[in-house]
Formats: sequence, C-alpha cells, structure tokens
Amino acid sequence: MLFRSIQGLCKKRDISFSLGLSLDGMGEVHDKVRGVEGAFVKVIETANWMKTNHIPIQFQCTISKKNVYNIVFLREYAVENGFDIVFRIATEINRLSNENFITDFNFNSNERSFVADFLDSPKTFSATQSLGRRLFYRDIAERLRSNVKRKAPCFFQNEGVFISPQGDLFHCSRSSLPFASCCDRDYEFKYFDNLALDYRDNLIKSECPNCMHDQAGRWRNIDYISVTNFGAKVFLALKKIKNLLYIGNVLLKSLCFTSFRELEMKE
Repeated sequence: MLFRSIQGLCKKRDISFSLGLSLDGMGEVHDKVRGVEGAFVKVIETANWMKTNHIPIQFQCTISKKNVYNIVFLREYAVENGFDIVFRIATEINRLSNENFITDFNFNSNERSFVADFLDSPKTFSATQSLGRRLFYRDIAERLRSNVKRKAPCFFQNEGVFISPQGDLFHCSRSSLPFASCCDRDYEFKYFDNLALDYRDNLIKSECPNCMHDQAGRWRNIDYISVTNFGAKVFLALKKIKNLLYIGNVLLKSLCFTSFRELEMKE
C-alpha cells in the first residue's frame, strides 16, 4: 500500500511522517462546507484507519461563517477520540481565486468575539499540542478583539518557499506571483533576484501586518514559556491582577476627586 511505502521510506531516512485531514465541522456541517455529501463519514473512516495503523494524523479546521458555531463540538470530538486538531481562519488568497467567497470570511462582531474567546480558551489550549500554535491562537484572538496588527513571526519573510501543485515557487502561500518554477535550474538565483526581493519586501509591508494565515516562525523563548500549562495559569493570574489594579486605580481616582470636591465646598 502507498501509505506503507511512504511510511517505510520516511522511517528509513529518520523523517517524521504524518497526515493532515481537513475537517470543518461535525456531520452535515463539514459536508456543506466542502460541498460533498458523505464527506464527513469518509474523513472519519480515514482517520480511524490511520489511527489503527499507528500513523499520526491531524485534523485541520478552517473557520468561516459556515461553521463558526460548530467548532466547539469539533474540538470536543477530537479530544475525546485522541486526535490532534488545529484551527485556522479562512482568508482570501488570490492564487486560489477564492475572492468570490469573501462573504464567508468576514465575521460580524459576535462571530469575531466568539472565535477569539474560543481560540484563547483554556480548553483549546489544552487540546493544542504545539506551543507555537497556542501563541498564534493568542495573537489571532487579540487581533479579532481589537484589530491590532499581526505580531506572529513568519519564516516565509526571510527563508520560506511555497511550492504549488504545478511546481511554481512563491514567497508564501498568500503570494499571487511566482518568482520561479521547480523546473528552473536557477531558481535559487531567482529567489535572490532584485525583482523578487522587491516583491517580497512589498508583501511584508502590505500583506503581513494584516495576514490571518497560520504560517508562522519562531517566537521568543519567554513567549513559549508563557503558554506552557504552568505559564498559561500564571498569564491568566497576571491578567486578572492587572484588571483588579485598573479597577482599583479608577476607584482611587474617584475617591480622590470626591474628597477634593468636598474640600472645595467646605472652603
């Protein structure tokens, strides 16, 4: 079987092998998102077969308006059945010509708040194995709540390359202009060509600050510590202390202002 052959070759060369399966909701929700009747059942059958044969798999859910309120059930299903799962936000990618589905990507305020709370929740953190992914969730949650710029690092800004199914090479998966092809003998030279570098610099300035894609890079060591199980508890405790200090500061200013007004009235 093909999977066995690939798995054997990877093991022989000490390369990890795993499989990612797109799963965007439970039952009919997944079928509707993918536009294929019975798709959910097929994905689960494949996942269970992989699990039985000790092949690591990961469910990958793309969150859009079509499944936004179903992601909690999907997370619980993955946890209860021992599957790793990651969540990403649906985003417009010119290369995929998905601009006609832009209405599926634009969350209203309630949906943005729901997704932010979901990604930033202790249960989602607990269900997420990768510390880098936890940090990315926290960054996305902050951006959904307050529209701040992206803080998450990205390898593609300096060294990553995306290869399309056709063999074209892009600076990242969101880039719409290939700088070379796998068939080109001078693809390395083209990567460092002035024209390609200018295009990449323009991407970094215009696209990266608002990019929701889950391409990421290495965070600071202190950041990783903050999302370990212990670090996350400390982070939440500090957040509560910060809120209490803010409330205390407001009350103190109010009392001082009241006292000052009383003194003025007495004089």
